[in-house]
Amino acid sequence: MNSLCPVFGIDVSKESLSVCLLSSGKEEYFTVPNNVKSFGSFLKRIDYLDLSNAKFVMEAAGIYHLRIAKQLAERDYDVMVLNPLIIKRYALDADEQSQDG
Repeated sequence: MNSLCPVFGIDVSKESLSVCLLSSGKEEYFTVPNNVKSFGSFLKRIDYLDLSNAKFVMEAAGIYHLRIAKQLAERDYDVMVLNPLIIKRYALDADEQSQDG
């Protein structure tokens, strides 16, 4: 049986990274400070996972997403930074479709 790759949704703010991890049908939530020192603790928190196929997804949040995106990309992880407008439009479309059905 194939297991799904871990997916990290990261909500970035000036002060913190709120992380939702979806892996093997389980959800895990945690928050770490958004600073250089905390990146090591972030990696320790997830080091039990096989990250070779992991996906890290976050919104472009001014300059605040750059540090974590760069750190992850330098380690050759698959990092996706999304335009917040696209996410908002998707949410609005999904809401409209649920109301139409």
